[in-house]
Amino acid sequence: MLLSSITPARLSSTLAASTVSPIILAAVSVIVPLTTATQPTDTTLVSAQGSTSSVATNADAYVNSAAPNQNHGNSSRLIAKASSAEFYLNFTVPQAPSGYTWSSAKLVVNRPQSDSAGVLTANKVTSSWTEQGVTWNTRPTFQSTQVSINDSGTTPSVSFDVTPLLSTGTLGFVVRSGATTSKAFSSRESGRAANLVLTKVALPPATSTATSTATSTATSTATSTATSTASTTTSPTPTATSTTSTTSTTTSPTPTATSTATTTTSPVCAPTTKGIPCGLYVGGAYGSNSDPSTFESQVGNTLGVRRTFWGPTGVNSAITTVKADIAKGRLPWISFKLPYTWAEMAAGKGDVWVTDLATKLAAVDRPVWVAFHHEPEGDGIIADWVAMQRHLSPIVKAIAPKVAYTTILTGWHELYDPNYSLDKMYPGDGIVDVVGFDLYLWYGQVKTDGSVYLKYDDMDATYYQAISAWAAKKNVKWGVAESGITDLASEKWTTWINDQVTVLKARGAVSYSYFNTSLNNMGCTWEITTANKFGQYTTALKQTSRVQP
Repeated sequence: MLLSSITPARLSSTLAASTVSPIILAAVSVIVPLTTATQPTDTTLVSAQGSTSSVATNADAYVNSAAPNQNHGNSSRLIAKASSAEFYLNFTVPQAPSGYTWSSAKLVVNRPQSDSAGVLTANKVTSSWTEQGVTWNTRPTFQSTQVSINDSGTTPSVSFDVTPLLSTGTLGFVVRSGATTSKAFSSRESGRAANLVLTKVALPPATSTATSTATSTATSTATSTATSTASTTTSPTPTATSTTSTTSTTTSPTPTATSTATTTTSPVCAPTTKGIPCGLYVGGAYGSNSDPSTFESQVGNTLGVRRTFWGPTGVNSAITTVKADIAKGRLPWISFKLPYTWAEMAAGKGDVWVTDLATKLAAVDRPVWVAFHHEPEGDGIIADWVAMQRHLSPIVKAIAPKVAYTTILTGWHELYDPNYSLDKMYPGDGIVDVVGFDLYLWYGQVKTDGSVYLKYDDMDATYYQAISAWAAKKNVKWGVAESGITDLASEKWTTWINDQVTVLKARGAVSYSYFNTSLNNMGCTWEITTANKFGQYTTALKQTSRVQP
């Protein structure tokens, strides 16, 4: 999972000594008509039409290193220039209406005229400042997590998706530029104040209404009022999003997934020679690449698929674990960090290493799924990562024909971060057998400031629908490589894990892998330790497909 500041790559940091980003918050795309009409300058809602509301900034000012002690709070302009000028915006964000939550936020800043192109970034401010007092020497601190846009300089306004930075109450941003020439924007003194456009969605019911009946064919009528889009990450840690307290839980009913089919036994399907099933594998990661046998005895079934994570020196240990998984009837899904950079691997520097790995996997002579550098978002130049995948895949496929070549992404970045896309992260037809996604329900995350994240994301509406449509277009298999629900959320949505399996089967996914570990949890209780979670997972695991013995 990731956000340049948000993602469990979880085991990687412990097992592979690497940094990965799992992202994860969903936002809704909002198109806001922009005009040159005078905007209100107070903090009341400017508009509240349908599902969107707009809040105007109540303070703004720029600071300039050339005049480090001068305040520009009365200026009609807001200036940003690389390393020498930046501007600050302040908002008061109201609580969402009763029965709703804010699902996304767009920061819209107007400009008085066209100027140069360049990258703009927005960060959340973490200390106090005043419009009439802030200077370069007294400017406030801000989070390292940022959202960015490529500004053409020609549009009447710029829009940042700041959903990952959203919190209620006082909310400030600093906007900076990578351009070496000054970029000017309109301050509230000009009558064209910056606005924060909020989108609301109804909260889900406190308990799940999903029902199921055993039939031979799984179908789903999942619907949701949640929509989505957004942007940031976890350079292995999810970025903080909401600061709601743990006390507000008023909900209003929204449709939840309803399934017309689940099975009560573990069906054996006819997978391909690479272990790609006719149904869906249910399984997960366990502990620190720990033996899951004890856990399996508690849930009364063996994992259908098992995720493990390895560094470049862990090839022999990985092979030993692969053999043990196969002996137990689990499909091994192994992730490796690499001995060299992506560019070096793409240029052939790691060919000896990958050839050794592929040769040892071929000797196992059973289906195994392999991934190289999962959750790459925020870890380097993506073009190099794609080139690396294109180079390694033919080597693995030529040596080990029973190995499925996979890539594993956060999913959030590809759908909601403009720096990424599913197509951009796809190495090409014939290169990848399965694309995995690390998708979590973050409701119940305890953030570093002690607040609790209380936004519910409908996983089907937020992720599954878009991913399955894309995978069908590419004719590539897809699945969930990591997933989790917090203890708090599991008490509210008591069939959530099984509901995911049911909907994923209907969407044509081939895996559901649960992140059952306390490692790299980013304030979330993913681990299956409560009676409720054991019950949920036990039911879900009964639906797993299995590799034929």
